[in-house]
Amino acid sequence: MDPLLGIYSALTRRDLAGGEPFVPEQTVDLEPALAAYTTGGAYANFCEHHRGSLAPGKAADLVALSGNLFELSPEQIRDCRVELTMVAGQVHHRRF
Repeated sequence: MDPLLGIYSALTRRDLAGGEPFVPEQTVDLEPALAAYTTGGAYANFCEHHRGSLAPGKAADLVALSGNLFELSPEQIRDCRVELTMVAGQVHHRRF
């Protein structure tokens, strides 16, 4: 599952074709959607003490995206791409 598509869906409640929203009153803002895929995911997997956020002593798992999610429209988030992936502080994917 692509987290960026999940975030797009959470913000818009629309399908990938941009159709009518499904239960539009259940949309969420960007910050809670991001938390669901970061700190929330770590908590759900009982690993919030070493994953889910960037802090000293935690695994440095992160991605760099092609755009700033806080500056993009939800439709642009859907089209955003992962440019860099780091796992445990080591680069595992780089597009640029």
